[in-house]
Amino acid sequence: MKWIIFYLTFIGILTSVGQESKDSTPKNPEIITGARTWRMADGSTKRLRFTGFMKNGDFGYFQTGNAAPGGKPLSAFAAEEQRFFAEFRNGRFKLVSTPGLCMNPEFPNGKLPDWMKEDPQFWSGETRTWENSHGKRVEARLVCLTDEDVSLMTGENVGRVAMNDLSAADLKYIVSLKGGIERTYSEKVTLNNYGWDGGNSFKIAITGEQYAALAKRGSQFETALAAAIRHVSSKLNPDKWELASFSETRAPIPGGTHSFDTKPAAPELEESPYLYVAEFYLKKSAETESRQIWPLVTTPKSWPGEPMLRICVMADGSIPEVEPVN
Repeated sequence: MKWIIFYLTFIGILTSVGQESKDSTPKNPEIITGARTWRMADGSTKRLRFTGFMKNGDFGYFQTGNAAPGGKPLSAFAAEEQRFFAEFRNGRFKLVSTPGLCMNPEFPNGKLPDWMKEDPQFWSGETRTWENSHGKRVEARLVCLTDEDVSLMTGENVGRVAMNDLSAADLKYIVSLKGGIERTYSEKVTLNNYGWDGGNSFKIAITGEQYAALAKRGSQFETALAAAIRHVSSKLNPDKWELASFSETRAPIPGGTHSFDTKPAAPELEESPYLYVAEFYLKKSAETESRQIWPLVTTPKSWPGEPMLRICVMADGSIPEVEPVN
């Protein structure tokens, strides 16, 4: 009987120890970007982004600027960072996996480079109202996130704001973004390229935010048709044009993302919005007037047939921006 009691007690102790061991692993690890200022063993500091351990365990992958992450010995980091690596291995931290989120530790301040602004592979956060700890507000887009600060874009300029200077609402938004509840968008999505024989080519482009919002609307054929007719009749007398055709197509998917994003975005998994194209026959007497109002989307002077006008419309009835193709 005593042996049975001892055995059951021993098993209970093992179960308890095992349970404590399980419970010692954090159930909700803190989600981090891994991008911050790191203290090195020689006393210097470097802005890097930690992206994981190499197989041998003595090296980690670290990113500087736009370059792809490269190997660096963990021994090159200060003792306090060694403690971080140990906690990371124990599950205390987890790296962000939100698709398309830029975490470039050296994201540029000042005017956003043109190559990045116009690149369809550049994705950023939604435009929202940000508020600092002193109550000052600004409408801006999040273009880069690190563990220490955010890079916000207003107009074409980017400024870095420390996490400590953000409001509670902003910090809550960042937590949602890190967890994948909020999302990022391509800066601009080209919906289609068009052109008339003998004339200039032009493209239809909208922001990534509009793209995502319009995709949720689904097909709105009648709304878009009414908007196209309303748009043309507001600028040109109805007796000067006639509807020739109206079509509905799906817009193409936006591009992917750069190497300095946490995880390549998968735009092909997103819904795409509907794009509508209305074409109008023009009276010969209205050709010049139409070309003055819509220079890119009206047939050129060299057009051999009946003059025409092409208007693109979105599912919400909006007329997207028309730009020349460079």
